[in-house]
Amino acid sequence: MQTRTQAHLQTQEQSLNQTRVQLREQEQSLAQTRDQLRSQQQLRAREQLQALEQAQLQMLEQLRLQEQVQLKTRDQLQAQEKLQQGVLEQLRK
Repeated sequence: MQTRTQAHLQTQEQSLNQTRVQLREQEQSLAQTRDQLRSQQQLRAREQLQALEQAQLQMLEQLRLQEQVQLKTRDQLQAQEKLQQGVLEQLRK
């Protein structure tokens, strides 16, 4: 009876050790999976930031073009004003 209990205890101990080994392996696998997930999330975040950067660069270019148009419009209005002042001076003479 004692021997049977000891054998059963030994078998249970071996089973426990195997379970602990599997547990450690599973924990390592989980850590690797989490690292991969973190890397994947960082990659997606980087891709989103790159897309945002491109959109901002396009907006910046649009604003620069708009600035150029406004500068030309201002220059034309100033030139038109000078012409009108010249015409008024001519009419006064």
